[in-house]
Amino acid sequence: SDAARRELRDSLKEHGLVLERRNGYVRPTKQLPGGEECFIKHLGECGDQKCGNYRLGKFAAVRPDFLKFCVDFIKRANRKPRELVYCSLGSGQLLFDWQLLETLTQKENVKLRAVHL
Repeated sequence: SDAARRELRDSLKEHGLVLERRNGYVRPTKQLPGGEECFIKHLGECGDQKCGNYRLGKFAAVRPDFLKFCVDFIKRANRKPRELVYCSLGSGQLLFDWQLLETLTQKENVKLRAVHL
């Protein structure tokens, strides 16, 4: 719902994305810091603690840095503002896809024409 999206976006602005390791994956917490249910709680990414991309350990900056790289690349490639077609194959539990699309549409004002997951 629009209200749930607004609550999530407000929480992200204030607290950032709060993650936990749950059921073998890194996922957003079930509740936002303000107590509301987090509607993206089922999205996730690899929770292998030995992985060089494991976000909750010593390599915590790898995924956020890659997200920034992707956003910067898309902005450079999309200098003439046009709608973006996004296609993603096999990125796991869709957390990265959500973060990328949320960043592009909410912070960079990129318009989406289609999303293929």
